[in-house]
Amino acid sequence: MAGTIISLWTARDFDFSTLGVGDGVTFDVGPVTGVLPFRDALFLLRVHDVTITGSATLDFSVHCAAPSRDDPAGTFVADQAALSLSVAGSSGGELLRGLVPASSFGAHIQVRGTASQPVGSTETIHARISATLVGRR
Repeated sequence: MAGTIISLWTARDFDFSTLGVGDGVTFDVGPVTGVLPFRDALFLLRVHDVTITGSATLDFSVHCAAPSRDDPAGTFVADQAALSLSVAGSSGGELLRGLVPASSFGAHIQVRGTASQPVGSTETIHARISATLVGRR
């Protein structure tokens, strides 16, 4: 089975420790990526370093996306994730992976991150992460 490796982003720091109690944020990570030639893809997150304490969360999800020539300033992104991976713990060197199935695949994808602080306390949310997509034909 042939595969094409697409680097989504190189190692970068994600720090959301300053979020307020009970707050959360969702953000786009990297550009919209074309995946038209592939039938499915393996999404790989390399966790270089991580410190997430208490019940704070940091998740990365893959969404079907559709850029529009009619509205070039915006990209339309599906609300429902095709795949979601959760980063946790207080160490590094972990590889998280998941298959984005053909049934959820479109011409483009957008990776989104979500960080959430628990209600009642403020916890540490910091991670250094890189990501790759392996498209399978």
